[in-house]
Amino acid sequence: MTSRHLTTVLTRTLEVKAEQAMTSGANPSRQVAATPAYTEPQLPAERRSRLLPAAAVLAVLALGTVAAIALRSGPAEEQVGTAPLGDPPDGWLVPTGLPAGMQLWGVDYSSSSGDERLSEPGMTIPQLFGDPDQGRAIYIVSDQYDVVPDTAEQVTVRGRTGQAGPSWDVAENDVGDAISWEERDARITALYKGTSRAEAIAVLDSLEWRSDDPADGFAPPSDPAWALRGEVDDWAPAGYEASFSYSQGAPSSDSTDDRPGFWIHTEAGSAVSAGYLAGWYRQGASVGGGDRPVSTFDEESLRLEVYWSDGRSIIIEPQARSGPQAPTREELERIAGSLIVVSEADLAALGAGAEANVAALPVLASGETTIGRLEVHGEGDFHRLCLDRPADGPLACATGMLGDTGADWMIDGTWYVTEASTTNDFLILGGHDPSRAPDAGELPAETTTAGEWTFYVVAPPPGIDQVCLSSTDGNAIGCSHNRAAAALTAAG
Repeated sequence: MTSRHLTTVLTRTLEVKAEQAMTSGANPSRQVAATPAYTEPQLPAERRSRLLPAAAVLAVLALGTVAAIALRSGPAEEQVGTAPLGDPPDGWLVPTGLPAGMQLWGVDYSSSSGDERLSEPGMTIPQLFGDPDQGRAIYIVSDQYDVVPDTAEQVTVRGRTGQAGPSWDVAENDVGDAISWEERDARITALYKGTSRAEAIAVLDSLEWRSDDPADGFAPPSDPAWALRGEVDDWAPAGYEASFSYSQGAPSSDSTDDRPGFWIHTEAGSAVSAGYLAGWYRQGASVGGGDRPVSTFDEESLRLEVYWSDGRSIIIEPQARSGPQAPTREELERIAGSLIVVSEADLAALGAGAEANVAALPVLASGETTIGRLEVHGEGDFHRLCLDRPADGPLACATGMLGDTGADWMIDGTWYVTEASTTNDFLILGGHDPSRAPDAGELPAETTTAGEWTFYVVAPPPGIDQVCLSSTDGNAIGCSHNRAAAALTAAG
């Protein structure tokens, strides 16, 4: 792994978590509303193997956990008029309408039970008030938006000094007028439209907290003109989440090489997403309060996001962003409309197909280790790590979305983390808690050198539940190795 690769891993990890924050914050589930009728996926035959690569579970140290999203239906005196929800799917969403010749090269998936509280200090939950279908709404969030500093004006809101003016999102896109302030150690931003600044402040002044914890949000106001239409819940909804990498030939990290390919992330769960609420706020009547999905499209990156009111979503990023290989928005929408629901066995079969694609690539380096022969397979700047143990069956290759030349394996009940690198400018660190920074220091590794490549094998001792890669200066870190995920994958 090179420094560039480590940075790429960390960057994609942050992007995935940011996307989760803006989608459902949890995971996916059965057939998508407004999609074609369910059809069986065309999957490769499931292969049997005692040795399986462990799916990566992402732990991002630089990004706080984000509250999951749900439509609240409380006691009678606190009912909320919400967008209608569909029956949550019982499985993962997989696209089927891909262009001819696409091969699957990477797949990660996970699920959640819906019994985890996700709030952290300084957070409140996204809440949508008013009538967005008529263009009159207030959307309250914690930290996805901020008032542009150069144009901010000082205001008094809820008895505190705040700022008001044009607002932007984390990508510095203009998102309209906003009011920002701090309360109960939480930084809060309220986007507003269809009303004056003075009236928006008056509405915000009238809101009452549900409890002493800002993560519980504001209680519905008594004024029906500003009814609470939908909100985040501080509990992660049950659901399913998956990411896929498709390409004609081995993928490339260079978006200028015009190679057809897609990175796709899907979620299906038991609650509406913040992505849907934000889209409903912005698009209003074009969404129709849940009658149609919300979609956003970036003309420069060609990134398409589609959110349904029942918590299902898909994000598509094409590899080719210009030239004859760049897809049109209509082609991306066809992919988004082709989602079907699959089981874990189906995903395992898809993963086996991705493994076979990786295994067929040229061997760039190999080295004998105590757990078997490690091989780097790749083409161009796409590299993946494989493990050859003839007694266990076919070659096993890593197909995680984040890991470049890293993989973890469960072998006879023992967890092994492996890396391959052409540099030595990183550290392999261990941690006792996957939700926190690694606290066990550098882990000892068996090393084997073959040409410019060095292979690392780490057997984390009991009590070490996550393994992270850090640059030697500590400025970049990515944690994609998790004992529990490795054990679950092996059990599956």
